[in-house]
Amino acid sequence: MAKLERSLERLTQGYYGQEVTYDIPMSIYPTNSEIIIINSPGAGGAANDDRKSRWDILGEYIQQQGIGTFIKYNHPAPDAHFKFPEEPYSHKDTSWNQLVVESLIHVIDYALENSDELCGSPIPTLYLSGFSAGGSACGAVAHMYPEIRQILLLSAYDSVGDYFYTGIREFMGEIYMAYGADDMMAGFLAYTMRFIAKKASMVHVQEIPDCDHGFRGDTNNMILSKAYGWAFAGDSSFPSPEGGILLYEQ
Repeated sequence: MAKLERSLERLTQGYYGQEVTYDIPMSIYPTNSEIIIINSPGAGGAANDDRKSRWDILGEYIQQQGIGTFIKYNHPAPDAHFKFPEEPYSHKDTSWNQLVVESLIHVIDYALENSDELCGSPIPTLYLSGFSAGGSACGAVAHMYPEIRQILLLSAYDSVGDYFYTGIREFMGEIYMAYGADDMMAGFLAYTMRFIAKKASMVHVQEIPDCDHGFRGDTNNMILSKAYGWAFAGDSSFPSPEGGILLYEQ
């Protein structure tokens, strides 16, 4: 099935009460699986990643494997650093944390409203996955939707602050976390997740040896490609790279 390109234009309120418009571009890899996987990007966003093709390659792979319909999107990138004391980043004089969380909510709402077209079911199974700051966004909003029973957090940080901690404490589904052994911040969050997310039905944690925050290197990005099968399709061979694919442009 052909990839779909969509864009959402949304409105929010900035620090000064001003109206702020922003766009959320999406790439959608449809299936008839009755499953939708929404993938939330890191702080640089999908468009600014130095390995920018990886989520497209992953979307095609997940589509071909029949794991589910994969939705890649991009939230607004920060345009200022420490302009406001409450948060390190902002965008058009708006809380960047707020925009990251709102963007994911808008994409989820779009997916649910259009699920018949996207995955062949008006009542889909919905999964969230997120890389770095994107994982923080997933933790913030997953509890808001009864359709979401499993989330995958990759190299996740608590980037959106209180949004993350407030949300993840209320999530009652399963949490899957994978991170590189060289990524101390992600490792600390993974270690403490069992104490933070006390309502979660299960927390699965996997450390990847000789791996950094970005899952760099052929072996590690093949492992990254298999994390989705581990979390959402019962692939017990994870974290073996065998059967994975290269996600980065060389």
